[in-house]
Amino acid sequence: VHSNDPDGDVLALQYGSAFVNEGYDAYTVPPDPPLDIIFAVDQSGSMDARNADMANALDDFVAGLGAVTADWRIGVVTFDDGCLNTWFDANTPGYDAAFDVAVLAGTQGGPLNDDTERLFALAGRALEATAPGGCNETFRRPDGFLHLIMISDENEQSHDPSDPQVP
Repeated sequence: VHSNDPDGDVLALQYGSAFVNEGYDAYTVPPDPPLDIIFAVDQSGSMDARNADMANALDDFVAGLGAVTADWRIGVVTFDDGCLNTWFDANTPGYDAAFDVAVLAGTQGGPLNDDTERLFALAGRALEATAPGGCNETFRRPDGFLHLIMISDENEQSHDPSDPQVP
């Protein structure tokens, strides 16, 4: 598979025993694409050390983003209401300190942290809150490529059809 990815081409072996029509899909990624990234972070006690490690790894993450774009913004959500604890971009002074505080905000069973291991629900609320009038209204950009990163050491627990709080 030929790619213009900065990491290079990817080998994808494909096998089959039936007739296959040839096809070609192409998508051009614009130079310096705007990236809107939301981290939904588990706040259970078993995540304390991992969240501290994640906070320390932000510089490496941002360096990786720099290979793709300088136009990024990162938001962090840990509380059940879906409101971002913080959001910042490359021009925000001290964004690494804000990220550190945001990924460590809240405790399991604390106020607004009942859904700490239900990150699909948490991310869903964060996205719903990007609508006009929502607490995250200014985060998403119409031309931004959305990325959701959910970090937990437990199985995802959002699926509960009887719970009206699960978007």
